[in-house]
Amino acid sequence: MQNQKTPRIITANIRPGIFIYMAAIAGEGHEEKIITENLTPAFFICILIYSLYLNLVKVVCFPDRKILWESYGRLFLAFRIFSIISLFFMPFSLTMVKAEELSVVTIQLGPGLQEPGEIGLYDTIFNAVTEKAQVHGNLQIHPLSRALRIFEEKKASCFWTADEKLAKQLTNVGDDLLEGLPFLKARQRIVTLEGQPVIISVSQLSGKNVAVTRGSNIRDLLENADVNVIAVPEQEHKVRMLLRGRLDAILTWTPDIYVILEKLAPGTKINVSPLVFTTTQVRLVCHKSPETVSAMKKIDQAIASYRGSQNFLDIFRKFGVPEGGLDDITLLNSQEEILRPYATRSTQEHIVVPASNDLQLR
Repeated sequence: MQNQKTPRIITANIRPGIFIYMAAIAGEGHEEKIITENLTPAFFICILIYSLYLNLVKVVCFPDRKILWESYGRLFLAFRIFSIISLFFMPFSLTMVKAEELSVVTIQLGPGLQEPGEIGLYDTIFNAVTEKAQVHGNLQIHPLSRALRIFEEKKASCFWTADEKLAKQLTNVGDDLLEGLPFLKARQRIVTLEGQPVIISVSQLSGKNVAVTRGSNIRDLLENADVNVIAVPEQEHKVRMLLRGRLDAILTWTPDIYVILEKLAPGTKINVSPLVFTTTQVRLVCHKSPETVSAMKKIDQAIASYRGSQNFLDIFRKFGVPEGGLDDITLLNSQEEILRPYATRSTQEHIVVPASNDLQLR
């Protein structure tokens, strides 16, 4: 008689764990991405171990059910009640723990910086911060015009590497935008190769060949100083021309220039001018919605705790930014001098760039 009851007893004890596991699997397929990868297997294993242990004690050690109850009845009853309660409440608890998910579009910035199909500085920074915030950012990298169109048409919730002011200038998205804290500042400076003079005044560039990216908002300033300005399509082209000796200097961005040089010509030494022509804060900008508000709050908290930390700076070191360049990155609130009228201070006391094509300068 005891042997006939044993299978039924084992089934009854394992059943709650099976039901919970099935509920979790059903939740994992839900489009809201319920987080169950670590939680449900561990919980199911605990239930299974408990069930096997319980039946081992029942069947092997205590074939007499009366002795069993007298010795461990309360303990078994408590475990059984726990299993039954878990059956009803586990699915509800799972649905309450949802991973924030954002569709994010961004632009191609060049080799080592941000390119489709490769790991670059800016997407690594983005992924590190969103992972710390427990937000899944589905990052899409496209050319500038396509990325702007995707964001404007709301085919992506957010735009990465711009700020709210710039996003409004480059698109027709309206005012209903949400802007996060800055991840870092990128500064536009004059760069020369080691052995050439460090540029501390625009007048030093008179008669020199200096490359800028097409659409640069600094071109007029340089031409008015009798600089021979050469416009090129991408930042990478400027760097290659400088390395080949076809240019005296280039107008480029920090920390980007360090990363591109590490990719194209590792070990190359450069002079970075202390002059800052424009400064842009690298931020995440989103169309406002309950989902983006919730996600942005988590991302801002992650930025505040992560930015400036050694782990954060190690990302820049990994991509070739020297220690001197790291000092520049951490100066988020510095009251630096900017060549005017090409930049103005906002009411938030940070420097913004009024040029509508600023992203092309990258």
